[in-house]
Amino acid sequence: TSPFIRVDQFGYFQNARKVAVVVSPQVGSNAGTPFPASTGPNQYQVRRWADDAVVFSGTLQVWKDGATQTQSGDKGWWLDFSVVNTPGSYYIFDTELGVGSY
Repeated sequence: TSPFIRVDQFGYFQNARKVAVVVSPQVGSNAGTPFPASTGPNQYQVRRWADDAVVFSGTLQVWKDGATQTQSGDKGWWLDFSVVNTPGSYYIFDTELGVGSY
């Protein structure tokens, strides 16, 4: 797992917008641990927790043209996976780095 792939730990309503946020520290106390998010096509997946089945693949969208957010000191990306509407337990997975969300 990676603390740099962030999702709503409480879950999402079935037909609501669902977005994961990926961050890479640039400035501040955690700047020594940048996260090299995979930004190629379809390198992020939503996987079902029970059996690791891939239910969605998507591409990260960069936040503000790659700017570093001033308050957090992080660069960011987001993954919209709103098309996943089947109730269940899932996690986000970076296929290049082989790490997932909590």
